[in-house]
Order: sequence, then structure tokens, then C-alpha cells
Amino acid sequence: MGAEAEKAYDRELEIKRLAEVLNNEDYYEFERDGRIYVLSDSKDYNTYLKTNEVVLSTKKIGGGPDGRTIVYGLIKNEAKMLEKDPKTQGAAQKMYEGKLRGLDKDFFGLVIQNDTSYVFSSWKDVEAFKMAGTASGFHETDATGHAVVYIGAPSKPESLSARFAKAHAP
Repeated sequence: MGAEAEKAYDRELEIKRLAEVLNNEDYYEFERDGRIYVLSDSKDYNTYLKTNEVVLSTKKIGGGPDGRTIVYGLIKNEAKMLEKDPKTQGAAQKMYEGKLRGLDKDFFGLVIQNDTSYVFSSWKDVEAFKMAGTASGFHETDATGHAVVYIGAPSKPESLSARFAKAHAP
């Protein structure tokens, strides 16, 4: 096989191993300072709320609507994968671009637009929302006066509401 071919094989195998972790159980999309942020990890979202920074990320400058920059959050395995192969993408980018679906069970999604938080329990609802730009569900106003819409819910979904509250915990 040869030493170089073996190194290339090992490198490719490592990339595949790192890629096995899909990280598609959460989805967060919001805009700040003219940039679109897309995260696929609740810890990263909570860190952003505390620090206004995404610890590990990749950017697509001018890649969003109206030429806005998109900042995609990465988890450690995704950052390592990107170091080994710059063409790879993390879960947040794949989900935003429609290349990876959110988890079917226990999914949590949050899209913030125009001072309204849209909360999702299914990836299918996120896709429909992104296509239509709107969706129906249970509306409420939180303690800070911020509008919250639980997509697809006719009444307040307690478990989803608890996950939303936890996502915004200090």
C-alpha cells in the first residue's frame, strides 16, 4: 500500500469517524449585528447568550440572504474534522443548507425572527416554517415581553416550554 497511501487512508478513516457524530438534536437560528447565527448545540447557544461569542465556528461571508454573513457553530469533533478536511461541514451548516435533517425524536429547534421566538419539536415543522416564512401554534408573551410561538401546538406544550426556558437559563 505504501506509507503515503496508508497515511491518506488513516486520515480519511479519522474524518469518517469524526463525522459519525451527527449533532442534529438541536437547531438554533437567529440574527445579531447583521449576521445570521446557526448553532446545533444547546451548550453553544447558552454560551452565546452569556458571552455574545461562538467558541468554535466557521463563517460564510456574504452567504446569507441580502449578502449577510452566516456564522455556523461547531462542536469539537466538527472543528477537528474541518482541520483535516476544509471541504467538510458541521451539523449546523448542513441543517441550514438542507443537507441534514434534525433528529426525529426529542428534537428542539428555535428560530428567532423580528423579536419573536419560534419553538419547534420537529424538524419537519422547521422546514415548513423556513419555506413559508410563517407557521401557526400557541402564542404567549414571556416575562420580558418577548413573543414566543410553539409551532404546531394548540395549547402551551409544557415539555417544550420547559426546554425553551432551559435554553434561555443564565
